[in-house]
Amino acid sequence: QTRGSQGFGAPSAFSDAQNTTGKPIVAVSKSKNSIYATVSEFFTTSKNEKKYLQSQQYHLLGV
Repeated sequence: QTRGSQGFGAPSAFSDAQNTTGKPIVAVSKSKNSIYATVSEFFTTSKNEKKYLQSQQYHLLGV
């Protein structure tokens, strides 16, 4: 699967999950060589923009 084709399902999945649960989306992101991970909590708006509730970096122990 190419990188470009992976992005099509994510916005749809976010919207569906948000509409059915009413809860914000929580995403965890980490680069391969980094010892830090970023955890973001957000809602998607009707204009397909992200409204962040919080975003924090965490140090990963044992990496």
